[in-house]
Amino acid sequence: MHDTTDIQDQLLELLARIEIDEHVELAINAWGDEGIDLLRRIARGDIEADDYQRANAAYLLGVLQVPKAADDLARILEQKEAPRIRLSALDGIRHVGDATARKALRKIATCAKSDATERVYAVEWLGQIGEDEDAKALENIDTGPADVLLAQRVHDAVKSIQYRAGWSESLPQGGEGDGGEEDEPKETKR
Repeated sequence: MHDTTDIQDQLLELLARIEIDEHVELAINAWGDEGIDLLRRIARGDIEADDYQRANAAYLLGVLQVPKAADDLARILEQKEAPRIRLSALDGIRHVGDATARKALRKIATCAKSDATERVYAVEWLGQIGEDEDAKALENIDTGPADVLLAQRVHDAVKSIQYRAGWSESLPQGGEGDGGEEDEPKETKR
């Protein structure tokens, strides 16, 4: 049996690293359920930690596909948190890839009041893990004429989801980037 305080101190030290590598993952796995529980508590803010440590904990929850990670990360995304923590939670939740993760990404992607950076990442990552209902939700995003980056990410994400779903007939002939009309993002509703 490990001393919880000792594990917590070691975990916080590991989470303060600039780069999260396989050594951090191995240590957390070696601590078993106790290490995972501490990781979840750090990410949620239940244990005193700086933003950098919390952000790394949130990211690791997703990468390690910890049970209930999507719930913890979605809860983080519903709260007002530091941008570093929110972006790491977004990045982590995409690694989970389940229905809860897709719902959280879809909520940020489709909400015009979401932070612009978070919204672009949510759209991109939803394109990586999304399903049919996500493509339909993305198609209804009002990007407005000024947000060219978001419009392009929405277009790419929808095409990616459709391609994975076998909708190859909806992709432009000749592939992307051939300069045809199909490569332009479609006008979105205003």
